[in-house]
Amino acid sequence: MTVDTAGRSPRTRPNQTQPHSTGSVVEPKPVSMSNHPDDILTDETLDDRTVSGESDMLRVVVSLGRLTRGHALIMPNPHGRQVESIATLLLRVMPSSVVEEAIRLTHQARVQGIGPGYQVLFEHGNSGDPSSSRFGTRVAHLHSVWTSNRNAFTNLLENYLARHQGWERIEGWRSLPEAVGDRYEYCFIQASPEDAWYRIVLDPNELPIQYPRRIIHAVLNETDRATTPPSWVWRSADDLDAAEEDAIAMRSHFGQRHSGQSSITTPRVTSRVSRR
Repeated sequence: MTVDTAGRSPRTRPNQTQPHSTGSVVEPKPVSMSNHPDDILTDETLDDRTVSGESDMLRVVVSLGRLTRGHALIMPNPHGRQVESIATLLLRVMPSSVVEEAIRLTHQARVQGIGPGYQVLFEHGNSGDPSSSRFGTRVAHLHSVWTSNRNAFTNLLENYLARHQGWERIEGWRSLPEAVGDRYEYCFIQASPEDAWYRIVLDPNELPIQYPRRIIHAVLNETDRATTPPSWVWRSADDLDAAEEDAIAMRSHFGQRHSGQSSITTPRVTSRVSRR
């Protein structure tokens, strides 16, 4: 499959609202993950950005508003769509071994399809009763991005978090169920298997939208960055073509093993002809 982007301006997604020119730049009022719908699974471009294809457990999708090349979201498939955090996902839906395999395969696909890098994981998780969301469907999604210099990234991140209250060390994403359970909203960042932090969010209105994403972008080396999402709202990002190209580059390498396919999914190639 090829993507022809020559001579074409960045393509927008169906139903994307375009800003009106008023002669001045007006930033939208910050909203948090708790008061803004985040129905990722209904986005019409999801299949074209999918790296792993669908499975009974998880799917891997290239993000819109990518922070790095191959910026991926690891999320449950529809049976788990009402689960709003990785902590709750591990408590209620699946064992950590399934998530661990998805993380490993995502890293493999990025390195082989796009280029080398050290994997960084982060999440803004909503916890609580997953059936009581007042603002539509949201789904747990663990972000996977990459840095070319793990030591420099980790040092900068640690210094950054030390200047902001509430961040505590944690022994990686597997410890989230014990640390936060399904009672708290939280933010989580893992720079390496040995270096991870989390913050319980007691008042979600105190944080801007995409708070962990903003932190990662601030710490990333400029050469590792892919794009800056306009207003930090993924639905208004203008990198759809680039995201789909990343998905194509990673898709053929996802789940490649000496002994066969991945245990969590079978790669699936989708066609974009029907949307054009």
